[in-house]
Amino acid sequence: MEPKLALSAADALALAPLAAPWLDRGIPELEIRSLLTDGLPPAVHSARALLADRLVRKLPAPRSPRDAAAPAAPLVECAECRDPLPRDQQTGICGSCAGVASPAPKPALAPVDVPERVAGLRALLHTRPVITVARG
Repeated sequence: MEPKLALSAADALALAPLAAPWLDRGIPELEIRSLLTDGLPPAVHSARALLADRLVRKLPAPRSPRDAAAPAAPLVECAECRDPLPRDQQTGICGSCAGVASPAPKPALAPVDVPERVAGLRALLHTRPVITVARG
């Protein structure tokens, strides 16, 4: 966490009721941390007061809960080539098919002998040199 926002146990307990709605709304902890710490002033005189203000003022709108076991929404495909469309495009054809973007080259994947590749990687791990650092 941000050193400027160090809290005592009492401060953390006092802020807990303000943080609960964030978690109830399904906001991930990393996003909460980012929203609360972005744009901090150069000096923070009261971490508790600053966080209390931000916990109330920056509370995002409720989000619809998503079942973690549910499959991700499928990507929308180009009506012609079946490549995925950009995320903001819901129908139609891609830029390549429309002639406004050059088609991205499709990498050719060479066949891989997995057991052979794993054996080679294991051999590399066992033969790598040991590096010692002299202290003094």
